[in-house]
Amino acid sequence: MSAFRIDDWIGPEMAEPGTEEHYRARVLVGFSMMVLVLLCVGMVAQGFLSQGPFMVFNGIRLLALLALMFAFRRGVSITFGTHALLGILYLGSAFVIIGSGAQVLFALVAPVMFLIIATALSGWRAGLVWAAIITTTMGIGMVMSHLFDEVPFSPPSNQLERFRTIGVWFLMAFAVLVSSIIDVLRQRNLAALIEAREQAAAAAAAREEFVARMSHEIRTPLNGVLGMGRLMQQTTLDAEQAQLMRGMMRAGDQLLRLLNDLLDISKLNAEQMAIERLPVDIAGLVEDVVALMEPAAQEHSLAIHIERHTAGPWWIISDPNRLQQIMLNLLSNAIKFTPSGRIIVHLSLHDDRLQLAVEDTGVGIDEERQARLFELFTQADASTARTHGGTGLGLAICRQLARLMGGDISIHSEVGVGSRFTLDIPVARTAPTPQRAEADDATVGLSGLRVLIADDHEINRLVLSKMLHTLGCVVTAAENGQQAVQYAQREPFDAILMDWHMPILDGLSATRTIRASLPAPPPIIALTANVTDEARRQCAEAGMTGFLTKPIHPADLHRALASTAS
Repeated sequence: MSAFRIDDWIGPEMAEPGTEEHYRARVLVGFSMMVLVLLCVGMVAQGFLSQGPFMVFNGIRLLALLALMFAFRRGVSITFGTHALLGILYLGSAFVIIGSGAQVLFALVAPVMFLIIATALSGWRAGLVWAAIITTTMGIGMVMSHLFDEVPFSPPSNQLERFRTIGVWFLMAFAVLVSSIIDVLRQRNLAALIEAREQAAAAAAAREEFVARMSHEIRTPLNGVLGMGRLMQQTTLDAEQAQLMRGMMRAGDQLLRLLNDLLDISKLNAEQMAIERLPVDIAGLVEDVVALMEPAAQEHSLAIHIERHTAGPWWIISDPNRLQQIMLNLLSNAIKFTPSGRIIVHLSLHDDRLQLAVEDTGVGIDEERQARLFELFTQADASTARTHGGTGLGLAICRQLARLMGGDISIHSEVGVGSRFTLDIPVARTAPTPQRAEADDATVGLSGLRVLIADDHEINRLVLSKMLHTLGCVVTAAENGQQAVQYAQREPFDAILMDWHMPILDGLSATRTIRASLPAPPPIIALTANVTDEARRQCAEAGMTGFLTKPIHPADLHRALASTAS
């Protein structure tokens, strides 16, 4: 702690930083420090002038002021501190001024001075109180002195002493006036800061709402585009048609990744990104990610190898979804910027730290661009977006996710040699957790399953119906929540896929109605383009047992329905 830092003398219970009370506390502590310095200087001068009584009295005041300063650190109220400081000033000033024979000057100047000081430190009420106290006590003192035949109204006999007294008081008046002006300016700055903070918060909320709304509005038609594309790929296509379909699906997937990145950035900026702690087989996760990225690597004539540098077991407590997201991004970048050669995924787990590294033999990145690589909307080169695409969001998101998990991502790269990105995070080891085996055949267990679809979007109903028919399900479709309630009350279903935003009756209200009206309601799975954690919470509170986000992947749909059928 620095003895000369005002904020270090303000206790946590005295005022909360950034508030009006905190600025008032700063003025009080700062003024107390100024008085403390003046007392020390005065004691030194009095020592040279051999003014023993004045020196002793100022020493007592100095000790009292030091005790008050330490009381500030313990969190006394601003009102108590103000009155204690003014009391120390009043007793000392009255002793010095009256002792020098300047009672009239003190009686005239003191009320005004203390009015200004108390108002600056604790408001106009405190100023009026102290002005009244000083006026009353000085009036009583002067009357009593007159009654005892003393001469209270005579000026100091020493002309130099009188000018010294006037100078001291005017110096104090100037100091208090300056402190008052500074306080007023601080209050105005504080008001401006509060207003700016409120405007920034409102702008951030509006931005988040806009991103969420646009994501919802884009995901709904994108569900139709990608859904129809997947259904088309299951039909008989010639070579040219299959190539066109792959291009369309790749473009749709890129758009979906961009939407997810924008939502992640919005959550990270709002500090709403939650990190889960679940048991995960990290070696199995890496193998799954590599298997997922191998087709893209093969298109570039690249091979992906996994090197394990430590022995298992590989079960840890971490966030599998975020680890997968980071690995997918690092591998995607490695494939994108490696025209030839190989890619190696290094995996090591020791001393409760996980290190995942993706090494490539690509183009490499120079040191100047490495420093900016993890900034938002930044890429290694201006031509990167034109040549390889991308927005410069992926690595920035990965680093923020890594830091949320208590670690970081580092880079080692040489131009023309390649790059190595290393994720290093702390983890806790855990015992292997039995995993429920998932059927390879997507139709196992779902043939004959009676499913009700509730969605107001015609294309979405068509896509879902086709997917469910492919899985062997018996499908009934409703255009709104009210129709879904009527269907559910009229005939039994094994599962209901319920959209959220629908006319007449929304999905949450329809779910509550079905749950309340049926003795044994079927599982209801949310079907929405709203991907926020708040949306999941509201769906769960309404009674939904599953949550599917658009665009819907057939594997996710099968997994959700299989969980209800089991």
